[in-house]
Amino acid sequence: MKFTNIWNTTNLVANYLLGGNGEYRKITLSCEEESLTLPVTPIKYNVTTSQNNKVIDILDFGEAILFGNAKLKKLKFGYFFPNLDRHAGHKYIVGDQKTPAECIDLITKWKESKKPVRVIITDSPVNLMMAIMDFNYYEKDASRDIWYEISFEEYKDLNTPPANNDKEIDDETGLKNRPAENQESVANSVNNQANIVSNRQDNSNGGIPIKMTGGIQAPHGCFDNISNQSQATIKGISNARDILEASKAAYGTYKQLRTFKDKNNLLHAGLQYVRSGLQGGAFKI
Repeated sequence: MKFTNIWNTTNLVANYLLGGNGEYRKITLSCEEESLTLPVTPIKYNVTTSQNNKVIDILDFGEAILFGNAKLKKLKFGYFFPNLDRHAGHKYIVGDQKTPAECIDLITKWKESKKPVRVIITDSPVNLMMAIMDFNYYEKDASRDIWYEISFEEYKDLNTPPANNDKEIDDETGLKNRPAENQESVANSVNNQANIVSNRQDNSNGGIPIKMTGGIQAPHGCFDNISNQSQATIKGISNARDILEASKAAYGTYKQLRTFKDKNNLLHAGLQYVRSGLQGGAFKI
């Protein structure tokens, strides 16, 4: 029996077993607008599914299993891209009429594009978005057929949005864009804080608002009617109050600060700064 007849018989039996009902099974790869149906369907394929379970050793009990999440599915298969001049007209050529070089160039381009490829195997559970992990090819005789092995791993889209998520995907990061901050709301918040601070008046300072915390300055013109020395004293007091306000947030009350002052040189220095300002005679805290 001629080699061609043996080859045809083997492929017919294999495709019948894989595809059923005497129809040839096909494997189609597609990436965006391009697709490739393998010229010759591989005789077999292998899908691996794993679970990320952990085995732990418990004292006085022994080993136990902690169940984890499913790992990415893996797929691999291999066969050959036929030299069409040699295999033209054979029934096992069930896919695209592409040369081995064209098939290799297309798959290599998809692999290097860093984009997922959909793999569909007819009459099987395999219809998955996958990433090409390895693609190897070689010649082993003088037939000009190129044999290959290819492996995939499942691709899961991390940007799958809920039904009401219409945010666009950033071209550079590949992630969903976050909503821009509402600048008007931020400005209103800052202005409100400034108004609140400005309205806080010390009962003993003649009703003049001073700088409190957060770098918010006293209203313009409030120092116009006092001397330069008094203005410097007021500003010194406001700086010291900044220290006290920050310390108060960390430790609680001013009473607690007095308890800690002998143990903390920084707080002690801050209190001394306030006392020296008060001795100027401008205001009292």
